[in-house]
Amino acid sequence: MIRPHLGSSRKIHPGQKIHGSLILSDKTRGEYIPKARPLDGDPTFWEKARTKGLGDWLERDLYEQTHALLQRLITESPGTVLQTLRQTAMSGTSAQFF
Repeated sequence: MIRPHLGSSRKIHPGQKIHGSLILSDKTRGEYIPKARPLDGDPTFWEKARTKGLGDWLERDLYEQTHALLQRLITESPGTVLQTLRQTAMSGTSAQFF
């Protein structure tokens, strides 16, 4: 039987992502701490996320991904960057960009 969480924290499951705007928001600078936690329930998760970043939990939006790829295109060999851009264009998220 599925029960409502009744105000308890939601669990962030492996493979789920957290949009980076949550960390960039002024709301997370100490005055707002989301209730959601990883499955291990680490109470310092959000504090670490603010100081060290989200790591593998981070979901970058298409604008950020494209910006990073274009920066790499300027500084690196274009082969791998163009391949990644091609894969992005072929993915379902490309409609957001184009």
